[in-house]
Amino acid sequence: MPNHRAVFVDTLRDIAGQYPSTVSPWASKKPLSWNADYLEVGYLLLPDVQAQARLRFWAACSRDVPTMSDLLLKAVCHGLPFSVGIKVEDFGRFKPEDVSDTDRLVGKLTSAVEAPFAYTAQGALRAYYMSHVNDIIRRPHARILIGMGGPVSWLGRKWGGMELVAQFMQGPSPDVYLHRRGYIDSDDEHPMFLYTDEMSPQEIDVLFGCIHNDSERD
Repeated sequence: MPNHRAVFVDTLRDIAGQYPSTVSPWASKKPLSWNADYLEVGYLLLPDVQAQARLRFWAACSRDVPTMSDLLLKAVCHGLPFSVGIKVEDFGRFKPEDVSDTDRLVGKLTSAVEAPFAYTAQGALRAYYMSHVNDIIRRPHARILIGMGGPVSWLGRKWGGMELVAQFMQGPSPDVYLHRRGYIDSDDEHPMFLYTDEMSPQEIDVLFGCIHNDSERD
């Protein structure tokens, strides 16, 4: 059986080699590492079947991902969508001994609605956009942008930099482990009651610079 597996993996590598990627993945300027507790108690959530397929291929065939932490870091660098869900009983692993007053008082209200991005004078539009982006990126739950994949994670890396990626790899934000806010899979067919950070649709619209039309005309 091991020999058959080796032949299969070699064949799969040969097939994949016929389709080289022309996209250069994101790379950190400094070494990054996952919080070991995060990967030990967390549950990997992969909402996209194509992302699942790529991770399975890398796990079986890539020589540069010997561990799960290496595999997930590669997923981050390639902008694949995934998150790590945490159960309530494990929140204590992420809660510091001394919780800051800011973390105690500030949590993302699930009912809050982000003010829509509005058009301003052309010369002031960039400054207006950046002021909103900087406000969103500084929010504790913004780390989940890195796990949303695609252009959303690209925006997260662009405006949040390596620091936001490092936050994502360290675990959930205080919004989750202190305030129990964010996404919970309670509506799934087989819920495990896992918590992750969550961005609101309005926050994502602001990051993309979406300007809503207030006109009632079609």
